[in-house]
Amino acid sequence: MSDGLIYTDSRPRAKSTGQAFGFEGNLSMPVIIAALISVLLLTLLFSGKNGLPVLAKLALALAPTIGTAGYIILLRNRNPS
Repeated sequence: MSDGLIYTDSRPRAKSTGQAFGFEGNLSMPVIIAALISVLLLTLLFSGKNGLPVLAKLALALAPTIGTAGYIILLRNRNPS
C-alpha cells in the first residue's frame, strides 16, 4: 500500500550545525560579543579625556574583535571537534 510513497526528512536543519558570518556552529557568538565589547570600549575611549589620537583609540577598540575573529578563523573554524 505504501510502495509509492517517498520519504523526505522534514527537519534537514536539525542535522546541520548551521553557519553564520562564515563560521560554523556557534562560533559566531564570541565574535558578536567581542564586537559589542569593542563598541563599549570605543564609547569609553571617546568619552574620556585622554591624550590618545583617534587612530589609536580605534585600534584599541578593535583589538577584542580582531583577536577573537583571528583566533576562531585560524584555530577553530572548519576543524573537527
